[in-house]
Parts: sequence; C-alpha cells; structure tokens
Amino acid sequence: HMPISKKSFLQHVEELCTNNNLKFQEEFSELPKFLQDLSSTDADLPWNRAKNRFPNIKPYNNNRVKLIADASVPGSDYINASYISGYLCPNEFIATQGPLPGTVGDFWRMVWETRAKTLVMLTQCFEKGRIRCHQYWPEDNKPVTVFGDIVITKLMEDVQIDWTIRDLKIERHGDCMTVRQCNFTAWPEHGVPENSAPLIHFVKLVRASRAHDTTPMIVHSSAGVGRTGVFIALDHLTQHINDHDFVDIYGLVAELRSERMCMVQNLAQYIFLHQCILDLL
Repeated sequence: HMPISKKSFLQHVEELCTNNNLKFQEEFSELPKFLQDLSSTDADLPWNRAKNRFPNIKPYNNNRVKLIADASVPGSDYINASYISGYLCPNEFIATQGPLPGTVGDFWRMVWETRAKTLVMLTQCFEKGRIRCHQYWPEDNKPVTVFGDIVITKLMEDVQIDWTIRDLKIERHGDCMTVRQCNFTAWPEHGVPENSAPLIHFVKLVRASRAHDTTPMIVHSSAGVGRTGVFIALDHLTQHINDHDFVDIYGLVAELRSERMCMVQNLAQYIFLHQCILDLL
C-alpha cells in the first residue's frame, strides 16, 4: 500500500514525473504482473486454449466466471473472464476479453446467466487495421441468433462524440431481458486518451445509470486487462476520493492484479490514472 494524502497528491505526482518519469517507472515496475501462488491452469486445458484471445492473459481459477456446464462438452463452463471487486462490494465487475468469433455464444451465455444489465466496451472492433473484438451485436435491428437458442436484437443506438450507447434485447426460450452497452470509442489502442475529461464523464455516466442494479457490470477491452483495468480503477477511485482524505493508486492496482493478471497493463495507463485523479481533485 502507498496511501498519499489528497493535499500532497499533486506534489507526489510531480516527483514521480521528474527525470522523464523515472519514479513512475520504478513504482510501476514493482507491481507484480501476476501472482505466482494463484493458478490459471483451467485456461490452458486443451479444450479451452483456443478461447483465449491472448495466450498470456488468463483468468485465475479461483475467481474465474464459471458458465453452466454441459456435461457432454469438456470446458463448456469456461470463458476468459474474472470477477473483480468494486469500491463497495466484491464481484461487482466481470473483467473479460473482447469476444472471439468462437466465443460470442459463451459471452452471451455469461450475460444471460449472470443477468448483467450493463456492458462496458472500451475498444472498437477494428483498430489500426486489426480486429480487437468480434462484433457481438447486430449491425441493424434484425434479430441475430447466437449459441443456437439465444436471440439478440438491437433496440436503440445513440452515437456521441466519445461514446455510443446501445440497448440490446436478449431472448432465450421465450424469456427476455434488456442490456445497455456503453461503448467508449475515444480510447486509442495501447495509448491513452489525450485528456481525462471524456473518460471521467463516461465512468460517472455508467455509475449513475446503475442506481439500484446489483448484477455484475461486464467490462471488456481487447484483452480485458489494460483499458478494462483503468476503467474499473477509475470507477473505484472516483467513489473513494469522496469518502477519504487519501488516495492509494498503487495499492488499488496491486489489488486488481490479485484478481486478474496485468490489470492496468502499461506505464502510460498507470500515469494516466494519476492524471485522472489530479483532474478529479
């Protein structure tokens, strides 16, 4: 833990920035990327391997999201997704990768089985000419069937400068539910946004929309660790600074990484998180 009082936070960040961010680099490199004593062997089982977008980003066995298994299909309970604690309650979030063509059905099974009402997407489907996430919702308002018996229909799409909001209806065996997908579109792949205001606004908007919702919020980017980690950390910190006179970004990132490896993946994202808190304060 490295709690810093709100009063001295600006001075603290200025110190970290000196000598071309030297102290930032040192602090970030001390964070464990993953925990040695936590096993992630389920992700490496032969029938699960192809379900991971990146072979080095795996959920830990102890807090991975388990789908309802079909006894005749090995690995049918597996999806590359992890339960993550929020500011006030455990398992408030599910951090997951952007679906692959072969895991779209699993993704929607997870939404259905957890009854999640909010999906946060922090990538675009295509970035720099590469597929970062398979488009898992219909382009127009014609229903699309996934996984044989789940039918997805797009009800509404509202395109803003920095994000797009979509309402999606999911039907299965005559039962149906609606999910709101909040897609932040102004985040460059591997980089960070030029300024923090749009993302802070987006995080608060998503939080406000969940007034009485106790279902997990599903958050994904491409790998489900970098941008996903920043979003979850920022949601946590935004609430924390209202209740406390200190900030502990280092401790929070360490905690997130004990639940999903590599959360807040690179130095630029770690620095950006500090910038966001400076701007909030």
